[in-house]
Amino acid sequence: MSPERRLSLKLEYKRYGTVITSDMLIQVMVITIDKQNIDFVKAEKIIVLDEPDMGIELVGEARVNQPMTAELTLLNCLPKPLLNCSFTIEGIGLTDGKPITVKVGTVGAKQEAKASIDFKPTITGSNVLLVNFDSDKLKNIKSFIYVAVKE
Repeated sequence: MSPERRLSLKLEYKRYGTVITSDMLIQVMVITIDKQNIDFVKAEKIIVLDEPDMGIELVGEARVNQPMTAELTLLNCLPKPLLNCSFTIEGIGLTDGKPITVKVGTVGAKQEAKASIDFKPTITGSNVLLVNFDSDKLKNIKSFIYVAVKE
């Protein structure tokens, strides 16, 4: 049996970017061939890609039936522009039972997607505001923030 060796493999976005699925996984398979012993070894690895961080900042005091704003940001960490970008917020007692979507359009490589979405809380207490980002290359990027709504 041959001694174990580690090899570095650089995965460039231009090689895998067109086949990324919404689960953000890459399966890598490597086969090494030992020509002297006429032997081969196969190794597999699943790589989970990190989702970009989403910034959520609330502007205004969370009070029942008073408008407030969610300021949303997401950095496009890819070397290519994102097309058809949008942010969607929803939350029981926060968005009147309906999702609210704002289209952002195109976000350049290494640029930040930004949106401001107005909403009006309807129920007091601790509520969860869910935020979703979608584009042609990054889909279903999710985050949330707790909103303490006062009377």
